[in-house]
Amino acid sequence: MKQRGMVAIVLMLGLPLIGYANNNLVSGGHNTNSYNSWEIRNSAGGFVSNGTLTGNRSSHCAVRLNNGNIFIAGGVVGASTWEIRNNSGGLVGSGNLSSTRDIGFSCTLLGNGNVIITGGQTSGGSWEIRSSNGTLVGSGALWAGRAYHSANLLNTGNVLLAGGIASPGTWEIRSSSGSLVSNGGLWASRGSHCAIGLPNGNVYIADGTGSAGTWEIRNNVGGFISSGTLLTGHYFSTERKSRMTRGISLSPVGHHPIQPGN
Repeated sequence: MKQRGMVAIVLMLGLPLIGYANNNLVSGGHNTNSYNSWEIRNSAGGFVSNGTLTGNRSSHCAVRLNNGNIFIAGGVVGASTWEIRNNSGGLVGSGNLSSTRDIGFSCTLLGNGNVIITGGQTSGGSWEIRSSNGTLVGSGALWAGRAYHSANLLNTGNVLLAGGIASPGTWEIRSSSGSLVSNGGLWASRGSHCAIGLPNGNVYIADGTGSAGTWEIRNNVGGFISSGTLLTGHYFSTERKSRMTRGISLSPVGHHPIQPGN
């Protein structure tokens, strides 16, 4: 049976695809035949190697760490666990998360090399930070519950969390230690939207449930810059929401991944 693989289908179904210098790591996915598997493909799509994850995963997150390893966490099936893989797919470490992270959560690589995990359908009101070896650095409560929100690393080193189905009209900024920096209201309510960091440090936020067909731009302290309407409103499918939530990196080695909304 053909696996839900290759780039176009991976992007649609939300399987975490992590790019190395020449190879790509695909892990898990919503397919009973591949829940607990990973495989590495080269830049031409050729098979390199494959193996088994420590647990079943779907709608999980996968983030490339500064040391080249991949931090994989949560998902509908493996919601309470994490694992780290090296660039050949080998297991580096594994363990349990502080909270259940099933769907709609976000994983963001911080400037200090740690990963902040926020929200989710089951644990929408919480955050936790993991080091590059998976050790718990800190955890706490979010200012507002979040699931299917956006999480963007700002040029200040902080993270902007915006919208989400639980608190669609709000945003909050968290520091690299997880503490609340500031919070406020969005120009429009948003959940399952997109959010992209711009070269000038601002964040472009668009569409989503409740405000399809609109956009707004926020600066790196959450301040409102401008807003407007799109030619057509868009609402992302469940598959695309899951993909965006998981912090997928398709960027070359050495670049931080842009982490759009859900």
